[in-house]
Amino acid sequence: MVKAENVYVFVVCGDRQYTDSLNLAIQSLRKKSRNRIMVITDSRRNQDMISGAEVMDVETPSELNHHQASVFLKTSVNRYVRNDHGLCCYLDSDIITSGDLPDDVFSHYRGIIGFAEDHLSLDLFSPYAVQCNCLNESRSKESLLHQAQNGYAEIQNSWHRFTDQSGGRDLQAIIAETRRLWMKNAAYLGLYMLKLNLPMFRKAPLKAYYFDKKENAWYDPEGRKILYPLIPYYEYIHQKTGFSYDKKGCFWFDGSRQDVCIPCCHHLHQQIEKESGIKIRPADWQHWNGGMFVFSKDSDDFLDSWHDSTMRIFKDPAWRTRDQGTLAMTAWKFGLQKTRLIPSVFNYIVDSGKAGLVWGERGVSRDHGKTWDRPQMMHIYHRFGDESWDFWQFIKQNYL
Repeated sequence: MVKAENVYVFVVCGDRQYTDSLNLAIQSLRKKSRNRIMVITDSRRNQDMISGAEVMDVETPSELNHHQASVFLKTSVNRYVRNDHGLCCYLDSDIITSGDLPDDVFSHYRGIIGFAEDHLSLDLFSPYAVQCNCLNESRSKESLLHQAQNGYAEIQNSWHRFTDQSGGRDLQAIIAETRRLWMKNAAYLGLYMLKLNLPMFRKAPLKAYYFDKKENAWYDPEGRKILYPLIPYYEYIHQKTGFSYDKKGCFWFDGSRQDVCIPCCHHLHQQIEKESGIKIRPADWQHWNGGMFVFSKDSDDFLDSWHDSTMRIFKDPAWRTRDQGTLAMTAWKFGLQKTRLIPSVFNYIVDSGKAGLVWGERGVSRDHGKTWDRPQMMHIYHRFGDESWDFWQFIKQNYL
């Protein structure tokens, strides 16, 4: 009887930064696993050596760029790695092994193939997958919002400088005290409210000061302007942008009630339907992340279909060079859209662009410490290897 053996598989093609990332990923995995580690590559495209793993050299089509060549190898990985007596786990080269039990990922394999969830739903991923203008439109809205926020900060700082120098702070304290002790100051408040609301009066006095309704400002006994109303923050932003604020959800939204800082559309769904006839509903279906998946000899049909559809979209200018749009299409084609996913601790996505990342003895949190996780494998987006990033220093000290 042949003993079952599991294998990890990486793919890399291109510049030195990618082989450097791969070598670190292999280094971290090697510390925690005794399983075989293989790398599929086209060495003709690489600038540096690969270390710590078995290397299989595969020549990729010359018309593909390095990114496309990597996707070519990744989606056809089953054609180069045959493991009839065990399972294979594909890993992107920006995944760092951070737990003691990475090999437990193989125990979660079910059906014909196993993926973990992405950090975005399909409608949020859509602007990054196809050549629509939604990503640019969202960035323009976000830029407009930031311009308005910066403009308000300038107005607010100017207001603070003026009131600090004019004595307006003292008047604010007097107004607050008068309102707090309203029974004691009823005569002052009564006269003030009377003249404030009657149109024949321009000035509404309060003790030694007065409010000029025409100038919309407060003056001291010498007639010097010392205080004026500061436009409320949310009102100012709405005036400048047309956006409104959802206080419950803590985000700015436009007329479609979509968060203006988060790109979202249905153009990927439309392209998938055009390409395959498949209608993905709901639009916010939780799609899969292609950075880690477990496969076996039973996965061939799925992987072949994923590969073929990905190669087709390379020739279609409506699509960007990505593989997750076609992954969603293939998942639905095979009726796997409701299949149980591999736990996210085996593909724990750390996006440096998202707020809320904290770490420490309790593990890692992506929601400002409300919940904590102990990932087995961390998928590092955007700042992999960035020595100036505190979180990368944490990774180096603990896992490399």
